[in-house]
Amino acid sequence: MTFISHSQTRPVVVPLFSLRNVDTWNETRATLTKTILAAIFIFAMVLSYPRNSTASQPHVNRKYTSEQPVSKKPLTCPELPANDRWAIARHDGQTNFLFPLDTPITPTMLPPISRTNLIHVYPAALPVVLHSAEQQDGRSRPQYEFHKSSDPAGTGKFFLGREIAQYMSYHGAPWLVRPEREMEEQPDVMLDSLNIQPGQTIADIGAGVGYFSLRLADRVGSKGQVLAVDIQRRMLALLKTNMRKARVKNIRPILGSVKNPRLPTGKVDLVLMVDVYHEFTFPIEMILAIRQSLKPDGRIVFVEYRSEDPAVPIKRLHKMSEQQVRIEGNALGLKWQETIHYLPWQHVVIFH
Repeated sequence: MTFISHSQTRPVVVPLFSLRNVDTWNETRATLTKTILAAIFIFAMVLSYPRNSTASQPHVNRKYTSEQPVSKKPLTCPELPANDRWAIARHDGQTNFLFPLDTPITPTMLPPISRTNLIHVYPAALPVVLHSAEQQDGRSRPQYEFHKSSDPAGTGKFFLGREIAQYMSYHGAPWLVRPEREMEEQPDVMLDSLNIQPGQTIADIGAGVGYFSLRLADRVGSKGQVLAVDIQRRMLALLKTNMRKARVKNIRPILGSVKNPRLPTGKVDLVLMVDVYHEFTFPIEMILAIRQSLKPDGRIVFVEYRSEDPAVPIKRLHKMSEQQVRIEGNALGLKWQETIHYLPWQHVVIFH
């Protein structure tokens, strides 16, 4: 660029940019272009990466298919019916726990692959024990996949074709002890089918407020123990309140993680998972850890709402078919023993 000075008789051409300035400007422009492109790329990656399961939980109050607003009132409980021993599991509203929020799950950035509808995939990091077993029986290592979820109850994380559901927060505690649950699930009939013996050690995974833990404590007796595992501090606080009300001392609350229930190794006779396995953020790691906790003749019990039955009014991602349970159990090194079908809404799939 130039301008002409008329201050003198003869026009003078004065350069505003030298060649050196031009080179510097080209370098600056190239740097700015690269920076902008990098920023756009990072922003696109953030938008496309699946949200983790703790970010948004629209179904915290219940898992029914009919949507109802989540109540903002404190968790309260009416007076206990004289003939309803297990109604003690309802929170009486006298305790407001000020525990810190559970640590959110931080997703690990993973390398992209070529499939257009797949965002990320990675092999699950399993301990050497499972890796050796896979080499012996020829099974390939299971993998997690991430897709864009179209279900508000989903996480965008898939395992063997099934989308993992968001887990229900402590705000949904009243739903766990709803009066109609006795009719819908027949919990005592289900426990009768498991042939639980006094003196056994039973793990209740996803124990919540203790709906099943209290029943199990009565069955194993004073010489037995119930290991009540949950990943939410507030749920365990409600469980402890219910234990004090029921004067139960053979339940041991355990704060687990999304990858490890923190059970003692080789000490558990039976692991019970009622309406919870489908919410495991890391099912591979969880089942591996559960296997490590079992005695040689120990059993793992999956109780899930039947997805085969459209009449079961539970949200799609909170139901599992027997076939899917058996596919995943087999992939994780479990051996199917039997399936119980006679509950109203659920099936009970037993492995060892």
